[in-house]
Amino acid sequence: MVSGRQLAVDGRQLLVEALHLLVPPRPLLVLLDLQMPVMDGLAFLAHQCQLSLAFQQTMTVIVLTAAHESEQQVLVQ
Repeated sequence: MVSGRQLAVDGRQLLVEALHLLVPPRPLLVLLDLQMPVMDGLAFLAHQCQLSLAFQQTMTVIVLTAAHESEQQVLVQ
């Protein structure tokens, strides 16, 4: 829990919360795990980029992963 808010536990929940956060006040920073259940981080980023363009707003995202080296190579490609 951060600042009295429960953090999202999967990518789909994070996307729904991000939609609500597009109206001020928006978060200054999102920490994103690429290996989230339900919707992975790459899918979330794709949706978030579309929303940012549509609403002409940006959101700072730091992407993290615990993937092994072979998985990281796939993610980079």
